[in-house]
Amino acid sequence: MEDCLVCARPASLLAWSLCGLSIALAVAGAVLNVAGHPASQDLDYGVVFCVTFLGFSILGALVAARLPRNPIGWLLLAQGLCWELSAALAGYANYVVFARPGLLAGGRVAAWALNWLYIPAIAAALLCFLLFPDGRLPSLRWRV
Repeated sequence: MEDCLVCARPASLLAWSLCGLSIALAVAGAVLNVAGHPASQDLDYGVVFCVTFLGFSILGALVAARLPRNPIGWLLLAQGLCWELSAALAGYANYVVFARPGLLAGGRVAAWALNWLYIPAIAAALLCFLLFPDGRLPSLRWRV
């Protein structure tokens, strides 16, 4: 029993650290999206995107901290991190390329990376559906 508590602490720390990183990316993405569109008066799509997908990271951290061997929590964390990173990259790309061209470097690289981040996020979502509810595939034929 003590072995489980010893190995659960680093997993819990890692899960909550990744959730904190996701929150930091959400804040950065929201600020950069608002700064990238200064003329927008209403609640920006980027801010809503950042706040909405933060739920994946928080739920993933809750599951991964309590059940570190269940892959569902880690997949939800990975999915949330991918979406929050894409929101931060979108905000950075909008700010550097459109709002303040030439001020900072890497706007085009951020936009390029943004175009590929949906692939691991959707793969994590598909794996979540396959492994739900107990973290194992439904039957032996799925193991191929």
